[in-house]
Amino acid sequence: MHRHHLRLTALCAALALAGAAAAQGLPPRPPPGARGPAVPPPPRFDCSRAIDPAKCEARRESFRAQLLYAQNVCESMHGEAHHSCIVRTMCAQARNPERCAEIAQRRVERRREIWEACAGRVGEELRRCVRSRGYEAAPPGEAGED
Repeated sequence: MHRHHLRLTALCAALALAGAAAAQGLPPRPPPGARGPAVPPPPRFDCSRAIDPAKCEARRESFRAQLLYAQNVCESMHGEAHHSCIVRTMCAQARNPERCAEIAQRRVERRREIWEACAGRVGEELRRCVRSRGYEAAPPGEAGED
């Protein structure tokens, strides 16, 4: 009997606190693990600051279309094969495919050097190490893989 009395008292106190929070206009607390609506990240480059904003937006839209095409072509591949497929597909559509492939290869090598230099670090220490070397992407093998 005493146990039920304690539960009833605790329930009444919780309801009173919830009522007080609602009276103050506080939003209800979300359930554990729930997140708010997903907010897309801001664009890496703001075309409104470009010399020709319309041309900038057209270039960005063209790139997005090429990337979506490459992602559809390479969707069955994973890891390094997926990355190579994306690079091949994107560079095939470039004005100078050889130069595009060369730049992509240099980017991959630079990325590997950074992640090898920062190996063994985790969390904020890893983030600082990577950023101090001028790169902000995910480590090889983690980007785009679930």
